[in-house]
Amino acid sequence: MPGDPPGSIELTITSDRISGRNSRTGKSLGIGTYVIDPKSNAIDTRGIENPVRGKKYWGLYSIQGNTLKWVSTSRGRKRPVDLMHRPERDQFLMILERQ
Repeated sequence: MPGDPPGSIELTITSDRISGRNSRTGKSLGIGTYVIDPKSNAIDTRGIENPVRGKKYWGLYSIQGNTLKWVSTSRGRKRPVDLMHRPERDQFLMILERQ
């Protein structure tokens, strides 16, 4: 995420789940499920394990080669309308590289 050192967040994305951890501290960021809509590039996630259990996040994504750009709200309010980092609008951009 902007402002974080590269590699500070590690996400594992499978066909039906996302799990995350802070690679500097080893702390779990939780586990969730997701649904994508390739027509609108929407990605909706729902936390199933603490610390995100029960939370919903609406987002957008784009994939180019091994790079996934994913913008999401942190409190599940409205879906972002663009792939921009806008913390004042509760909109956070992650740029992820496939390992």
